Amino acid sequence: MSNVSQISDNKLPEQIACLMIPMESATLLLPNEAVAEVVSDLRPEKMPDLPDWCLGEVEWRGLRIPVVSYEKLSSGSDVIPTNDSRLVVLNSVNSGSKHPFYALLSQHAPKLIRAFKEELTEESEGEGINKYHVSVNIESAIIPDLELVEKKLLNS
Repeated sequence: MSNVSQISDNKLPEQIACLMIPMESATLLLPNEAVAEVVSDLRPEKMPDLPDWCLGEVEWRGLRIPVVSYEKLSSGSDVIPTNDSRLVVLNSVNSGSKHPFYALLSQHAPKLIRAFKEELTEESEGEGINKYHVSVNIESAIIPDLELVEKKLLNS
């Protein structure tokens, strides 16, 4: 195990405001800056010719944005939205992206936490969109590779 500060050459601040986002198979950890909004009651509209990991599109703030199934993209598993499901609208990490925003389907409402550098430990480096497996205050989470997700969206 290594301290996550080694991931980014010791450039992490002492604490980071984050969201723990519950998925069916794991919990994702994202910094607040990555998240534009968390919304409920938006169901994706299926669109033709989209890959199976793209659940469709929703209208959000006058924009049509794609909805990504983390489970389908990472492991091929199907997830059915429930009444507790939320859409976590993400800001693109790539400027000038075809999709300045996109959403991930979560199983429940995300939880706001403050991740302190000394409480964030890298358990292992992942593969695919599962960039890092980490532990935050003894809770396991995955830091996803959002650049890879966006690259897949661009190529879809």
